[in-house]
Amino acid sequence: MIPRLILTMILSLALTEAVELCTAWVLQLRDRKGLGIVALVNLLTNPVVVLLSVLIPRYSSAEFSEAIAVRFPVLTPFLLSSVLNLASFAAGKLV
Repeated sequence: MIPRLILTMILSLALTEAVELCTAWVLQLRDRKGLGIVALVNLLTNPVVVLLSVLIPRYSSAEFSEAIAVRFPVLTPFLLSSVLNLASFAAGKLV
């Protein structure tokens, strides 16, 4: 399980970095400092999201997993990351 988890985390981080750095570039964020911040934030947050998306269903009770599957049938790492990032962004705007 651990080698597969590490591979999943590496691939997820690489894809996330590629997509978000390209998006930042398109949005005119082209200075070294700005792109570095985007990369650093992904380095800090992406592994946690992937780890949680793998471990929560694996180690939660069957009833909990079934409830999540019924309520959120398409809960994928991408969707989980999007929802969590949206929530943290909204919280940051409120503060």
